[in-house]
Amino acid sequence: MTKADLRQIWQPCVRKDKSRHRRGTGLGLSIVRSILDPHRVRCGFTMNADRLTFTVTFCGKKP
Repeated sequence: MTKADLRQIWQPCVRKDKSRHRRGTGLGLSIVRSILDPHRVRCGFTMNADRLTFTVTFCGKKP
């Protein structure tokens, strides 16, 4: 993945592979983030070599 791909990873309808033979709408990660954000759950990712790792952090409530 390029840096441009990674900058758009949370945007709806963005897919890296534009092939007509692949299924999917590109909505998955944007839906996940829109559900988790209001619950103070942070999500992110790291890129190491050719591996993309997603992380989810449960922040809890403010005191």
